[in-house]
Amino acid sequence: MDVGDPISSVIPSLDGAVLGALAGTTAPMNLSRVHEVGGRGSLSGVRRVLVRLVGTGVVLEVPGGYVLNREACRRSGRGGPCLSVA
Repeated sequence: MDVGDPISSVIPSLDGAVLGALAGTTAPMNLSRVHEVGGRGSLSGVRRVLVRLVGTGVVLEVPGGYVLNREACRRSGRGGPCLSVA
């Protein structure tokens, strides 16, 4: 396990980097900021992940960018791919 990036141990795909970036804040992040904070993948790859996660409801597209859908996490009762701010 990479203690500096524990999400990559559980979700090694680019999804993990995107979810980890969004989990670190409750403020909306634009595409470039998600890419920068996630630290992996191409800008177009991050865009594809965000579009897919918005389609599943895990991520919301809001004015100013994207946020993790924390309310869906609470309603599910499972946590699943939903992460908490450290």
